[in-house]
Amino acid sequence: MAYSLSYATPLIVAWSYFPNNKGRVSGIVTAGFGLSSAVFNLITLALVNPENQLPDITIDEGTETSYYYSSEIADRSPAMLRWCALILGIIGAVAIAITPNYKTISKETD
Repeated sequence: MAYSLSYATPLIVAWSYFPNNKGRVSGIVTAGFGLSSAVFNLITLALVNPENQLPDITIDEGTETSYYYSSEIADRSPAMLRWCALILGIIGAVAIAITPNYKTISKETD
């Protein structure tokens, strides 16, 4: 639910910059949302498990086997979340800084 709320804001801002190319801009913004998950997947993996170690703890529970990473890797998770929050905060600040004044845009398009 919250993800869909954050999805509309970039579209509205992009439409305000390019009112005559809403379809193209919508495609670019949508592609950016899809690409961001792939990029952040690589970033989080590099922060949590930079040596690309395999799980080293195995627990057998009947027919299921669960694999877990060592505490060394698991202990990096809070720092990874802080770095991701910082990166997203910087991206958000840049987005706010380049957001146009809506009153100015509406006068230009009239």
